[in-house]
Amino acid sequence: MTIDWFTADLHLYHNNIMKHSRRPFSTVEEHDEVIIQNINNVVKPAHNLFILGDLAFTNAEHLLCKINGNKIIVLGNHDKPKVIQKYRVEAKIQQIKDVHWFKRKDIHIWLSHYPHRAWKNCFHGSWHLYGHAHGSAKDYGFSTDIGVDCWDYKPVCLDQIIDYMNHKRAIEGIRSPKESNQEN
Repeated sequence: MTIDWFTADLHLYHNNIMKHSRRPFSTVEEHDEVIIQNINNVVKPAHNLFILGDLAFTNAEHLLCKINGNKIIVLGNHDKPKVIQKYRVEAKIQQIKDVHWFKRKDIHIWLSHYPHRAWKNCFHGSWHLYGHAHGSAKDYGFSTDIGVDCWDYKPVCLDQIIDYMNHKRAIEGIRSPKESNQEN
């Protein structure tokens, strides 16, 4: 069985991220250690880890080698594809993409570093996971920020996202057009 984990905006080795995003760490070394440990506490070597951008700063991509999982990198505005590519084999990077579209458990999921108001098949029930906003962008329909600033500096698994989206559906009454058309 495939187990998928999602995260974004790690900003490893980025001194100013603690100030910009009000992260509760004293040093960048402590920050990086906690982020990596939080990932490795749940992500096992055989799991998939989708990192939706801004993984490292100042060529610290070598830290990816310390992180468990088969990694699918969706590039963010701070990422350098050539530097990430350099660690592809050692860090178990499966893919490096600008955006990613896939299906799990009958759910179509659009991954991008950036939040979108519309995405592939959004009017047919697909979901959108993103980063970049560090919790400052409001969810729109079946979208949510999966960055570390929103999930207690930890990755989130697909089952948690399913629970979250089902909660949104129940509380906010969000339905896909597909669901609305089935009632008519």
